[in-house]
This record gives sequence, C-alpha cells and structure tokens, in this order.
Amino acid sequence: MGGDRAGRRGRRGGRPAPRAAPGARHARERDLGGERGLAGGVPGPAGGRRRDLGCAGAGRTLRPGGAPRPGRPAPAPEPGVTDPGALRAAKRALRARARALRDEIPEEERRAMGRAVEARLFSLPELARAGTVLVFSSFGSEVPTAGIVERLVRERRRVALPRVAGGELEARAYRPGDPVARAPFGALEPVEGEVVPPGELDVVIVPGLAFCRRGYRVGYGGGYFDRFLPRTRPDALRVGICFHLQLVDEVPHGEGDVPVDVVVTDRELVRCRAAA
Repeated sequence: MGGDRAGRRGRRGGRPAPRAAPGARHARERDLGGERGLAGGVPGPAGGRRRDLGCAGAGRTLRPGGAPRPGRPAPAPEPGVTDPGALRAAKRALRARARALRDEIPEEERRAMGRAVEARLFSLPELARAGTVLVFSSFGSEVPTAGIVERLVRERRRVALPRVAGGELEARAYRPGDPVARAPFGALEPVEGEVVPPGELDVVIVPGLAFCRRGYRVGYGGGYFDRFLPRTRPDALRVGICFHLQLVDEVPHGEGDVPVDVVVTDRELVRCRAAA
C-alpha cells in the first residue's frame, strides 16, 4: 500500500530499495485492525503544544516570498516553479517540516483526527457511488486508513491497494485476509491479487505530506502517484487525505505534479480549484 512514497529510504527519497527475496516473511493480515502498519501506523513522539505547518485560513500561513521565521520552514515559492533546483529545495523543506509536525501528534489524538477524516471522506457523493476504490496503506504518523478499507469492504466495494512493481505504481485487488508484505519504506503491499487496470478505478485516495487548496501536494519524493494518476479515467475522483495542519497556502509544484480534485482533513472538505 505504498504509492509515491514507495522506493524511498523510509519514504525520504532516493532510489527504490531492492524488493525482498521471494522467501521473505509475509505479514498475513487476519484483521486490518490487528496490523499496525494498516491500523494507524507506528506512534510518533508525543508532542506538547503542537505547532502549525501553516494551515490555510488558520491565521499562521506560509506566504510565498515571505521571510522565514524561527522554527518555520522556508516559504514556498510562487506556484509553477520553473527552476528545477529551486523546486527540489522548496519541496524538500516543506516535506521535512510537514513530516516533523505530523509526527508530533500524540497517537490517541491522531486516531481521533483520523476518524474525523474518515467521516468526511465518506460524505463524498462520488465515493458513495464508487464501485472500485484505490486506498493507500498508512504507516507511521499518516492518517490511518484501516477503517477506510474495512468500511469499503463492508459496503461490498472492490478495494485495491498500491504496489510498486518495476519502478511504477500498480493497483492490486485486496480482500481482508489476503497476504501482505512490508515494503522497504514501511508500508504494507499486497503479495497477490489481480492487477486492477487504472481505467477501472472510480476513486483514488492519495497520500501526501502537505496539500494546498488548489490540490497540489508534496509527497515523499518518488513521483509514483504523479505518474499513475494520469492513467486513470478523467472522471475518476482523486482525493488527498491529511490532517488539517498539513493544509498550506501554497505547495511548490512543477510541470509533472498532478493535483487532486478534493482534499479531506479532520476539519474540512476542500474542492480544489486547480483540478476543477
């Protein structure tokens, strides 16, 4: 269940690590809630007073062109950055800051916030109509996706999980109890299951470290979802899920960055302008 996070050292960038040998141990999942990689991930360090990444509309924002403040990331450049070096540097700074702030959320609070994200996600009429849904496998301090998968299965939807094969993302059909293996970057991926063609997906739920209201995102640096999303149908809904503190005023992006249609947080549901 990796996505564009896969193939990076701990989702920190770099070349894809070699896949484990065929004899490597597989984690057979009896219950989604029983596997920590699916059920909400490894708890991050408990934070005291949690800081803010620069939530749009929250009063503390990252403003393009503004001066850096102590303890704050460098401001994102104007959208559509053309200099590759500047774009990489801006993404790297935002990525590091977002990961650090997300890790500060205490586990119990993160689970509660995750339930709020899930409730808003299932309020989407497009998801209510969807027959086939791709959901990423959460790990670490990400929004937990186990409950999302479980509910989709209960509602008799066709569920697919991401898997990286040959350096590219593919969707694999998944049912509870199917064998999964932990990828080098930490998430669980299906070992078996038929490949689901991108054109059969009605909704794609996308991970990210930061999102903006235009739908642009900073992922983990591999570009897997940016290459996968254009292969889906034009009417397939692309949904980014994150905590509200990961929603920023602007996300630095370039020509190859693909926006999502909707961003769902624990506080709001955003219909994105760039993807509209």
